[in-house]
Amino acid sequence: MNLGIVQAALNKTQAAEESYRKAISHRRKYPDAYYNMGNLYIDMELASEAISAFSKAISLDHYHVNAWTNLGLLYQDLNMYKEAETVTREAMSIMPHKPCFYFSLGVLLGRLQRLEEGEEYLVKAVEMRPHIAKYHVNLGVIYHLQKRYKQAESCYLTALQLEPGMPSAEDNLRKLHSTLSKLSKEP
Repeated sequence: MNLGIVQAALNKTQAAEESYRKAISHRRKYPDAYYNMGNLYIDMELASEAISAFSKAISLDHYHVNAWTNLGLLYQDLNMYKEAETVTREAMSIMPHKPCFYFSLGVLLGRLQRLEEGEEYLVKAVEMRPHIAKYHVNLGVIYHLQKRYKQAESCYLTALQLEPGMPSAEDNLRKLHSTLSKLSKEP
């Protein structure tokens, strides 16, 4: 399987696929081989095959965080939001101690303009892992969209303290300050 990872990194997709198939033929119940195959299929733009591979990895290991995460993200990329939400909620029910699922669900719900729900999950992700800058930025975006500008600014500034120079935090903070400047000039 390691050969497949190297081949995939070198963009030798057919050789990588063959290496993963060989690994699977030797160990039918090897979730990481299916997970890596799913990532390869994404690179090859074979979405249905990727969904099948991630699903197989999950069926072999219900605690395969990366397979759950990538399956949910793939559904989002395919605009299959109901499926993305279902998969992420299922992963959360199996592993409620993993903040990445709260984060993913919060971002998805925000993307769907379900801001209050998205806020709830992003707050939980921040509470669970307060040292992760992207959690703060995305919570800030929710607050920004809700016109809760002070809270948004606080989130962006916290993200920048955790990760100085973070482009998304800097960009969102700049947009926020521009909005606040325009609002202060209104009669």
